[in-house]
Amino acid sequence: MRPLILALSLALPAPVAWGQDARTPVILTLEGPARLRVAEEGTLALTYRAPRANVVAVLQEIVEAPDRGRPPATAQREFPVVSRAYGKATGTLTLQVRFATAGMKRLTFALITDDGVQSEPSSIELEVTE
Repeated sequence: MRPLILALSLALPAPVAWGQDARTPVILTLEGPARLRVAEEGTLALTYRAPRANVVAVLQEIVEAPDRGRPPATAQREFPVVSRAYGKATGTLTLQVRFATAGMKRLTFALITDDGVQSEPSSIELEVTE
């Protein structure tokens, strides 16, 4: 009888964790142009899944590669997306970007929920030319 009980317990799936992971939004894809020109507006598409459908903001960080002896520059901002994302368990957010200087840019995004939970960040690199 004992081997049968052991075999049954190994065949059962593991219980689902209902903690942090069950309520954390996830960025599924982040797509955009590989290259932009200075002052040209580019569009990024961020596809997400939010199990609790409560995404209210996007956190954006831009890191500009060092150029001509200049150290890397970093800028960060948070902008609301309530009207475009809240109440939706899945979706795609379109994000507009524009740069005043040429060079490589690393853009990192994270989703923020109404209770302050933040997704894992997702990044994309863009080349901005003159």
